[in-house]
Formats: sequence, C-alpha cells, structure tokens
Amino acid sequence: MSRVWILAGSLGVLTALVAGGKQPGMVDGQAEAMPAPTVPSKPLPAAEDVLKRYIDATGGERAYASLRTRGSVWKVEIPAARINGRAEMTQQVPERMLSVITADGLGETRHVLTDGLAWERTVVAGNRLLTGGERAQLRRPGILGSETQLRDLYDKIETVRRDMHAGREVVVLRMTPRPNEGGVEEWLFDEQAGLLTVMRMVYDAPIGRAEAEVELSDWREVPVQGEVKIRLAHRTSRRVLGHEQIMTLEKVSHNVAVDEGLFAVPEEIRQAAERERTTAPATKPDSKPEAKPQPGPDEPGKK
Repeated sequence: MSRVWILAGSLGVLTALVAGGKQPGMVDGQAEAMPAPTVPSKPLPAAEDVLKRYIDATGGERAYASLRTRGSVWKVEIPAARINGRAEMTQQVPERMLSVITADGLGETRHVLTDGLAWERTVVAGNRLLTGGERAQLRRPGILGSETQLRDLYDKIETVRRDMHAGREVVVLRMTPRPNEGGVEEWLFDEQAGLLTVMRMVYDAPIGRAEAEVELSDWREVPVQGEVKIRLAHRTSRRVLGHEQIMTLEKVSHNVAVDEGLFAVPEEIRQAAERERTTAPATKPDSKPEAKPQPGPDEPGKK
C-alpha cells in the first residue's frame, strides 16, 4: 500500500503538466463529493477488525516487523498521453523514503522523506519543501510498514458502509487525517479476501486539491527474510486529472543495504525548513479562546 500513494503523487505532478493544470472532478477549485453511502444490510465489522484482517491477509505482524528496507522498480504508463516511464523507490525504517520517476519527455520527478523533512524535485520547480497536508500525505505512506501504524497516523478510522465494487462486496473505511494533514480518504476492503482493493482521496498538490482513486490488484507473495513473506499488489491503476495511470511492479527486494547518500538533504531545503520553522505562528495545543469581559452594571448590554 505504502508505495502506491507516493508513486501516484509523483505521477500526479506529471499528469498536471500533461493536462495543463485542468482538473476534471473539480468544481470551482473544490473537489467533488465522494459517492453517496450505501445502507448496509447487515452489521458492519469494527474498523480494527478490518485492519487486522488486512494485516493477516498480507503476511501478518511478523512479516511487517521483519521489514528493514525495501527497494522496488515499477513500469509506469499514462496511456491517454502516450507516456511511458520507470519508477524506483527506496524505503528504510523508521521514516526514510525516496521515489524517483522518469517519464518520456517530462524528465525526472523526486519525492524524499528523511530527518523529519519532506520535499520534491521536479523539472519545473526544482527542489520544493513540502509542508502541511503535502508533507503528511507523503509521510503516511512513506513509512515502511505503515500498514501496522495506521491508528497513529490518522486521527480517526471508522467503518462507514458496505458497498459493491467490481461485482464483489467491500467494506468501506473512512480514514480521517489530523487537522491540516490532508483530506478524508476512503479505503475499500474485499470482505471475502481481506485485501485492500481501492483507495479514494482528495490530496493537496501545487496546482490545488485533486480527487484521485487507486485500484490495487494482482496481489502476490514476495520474500522478506528467510521464510517470511509479504503480499504486495503488483498492479495499480490510478485515475486523476482525467487520466489513467498504470503502475506495474517489476522487481522488489527487502532488507538489503541502502546508500545513505540517497537521503541527503539539499542545503536549500534545510534553509527553507528553517524559514518555515521561524515564521510559523506559535500555537498552543491546549490553548482556549480568551474570555471576553462581561459588561458592568452601567454598561450597554447589561440588563
């Protein structure tokens, strides 16, 4: 799951270049509402049970606990725009990630997470620090094994309905991020197999907010360490900005040595982060609005 949103986010930048910033699915700059809920015909399972079943279906707690690093290579296609490319992703616990997408005629796009910082580098804007919702939307899936940390990464997770997708019954979880960390997401889990089949979200991007849907399929087991294996989706299809983006997993490896230089932070990003830190308004999490003084006996408003 973690690789999907990151690579899709990088592809969103490329698609925006192709589409000229026009965003189908947007109304006056705002994302259209998600599909209307379906009334369930039987009691809904608890969100915790759905997530546990997903972990079990993809390898179990032992497999996720065994993860140290992951390297993956993807084939990238945007058929309508006749764009083909390649994506490479490197992850390292606890919170390091690098994704690099190279596409025909569009150059290279990078997204990096390390040392508590997140940034991207594109052919158009160069290096750009990511903050707020953009940073959170990179960090959540960027953490290797984040599937077991969802309760810490989201403010609220709840089962909202049953639905049908591709002729199969799915259970829909609403994933609510913390304030200022992106829009509400919907995750659809195949009730029979326990696997994640669709992810819907409204994400923050340089060109505004966009609605996207990712479909995951072709789940296969891959080795992690010794006899321990984990199950990954080898094909994802993402629709955003009116284009379909197809990603096919070609190669994956776990727990191999990683070049630390991959996560080096450019000086301009460190400087941008320092400016952000010093200019951000100070907030107190437990602060309360200042009480207004009550009018005295001879003041207006006193009865």
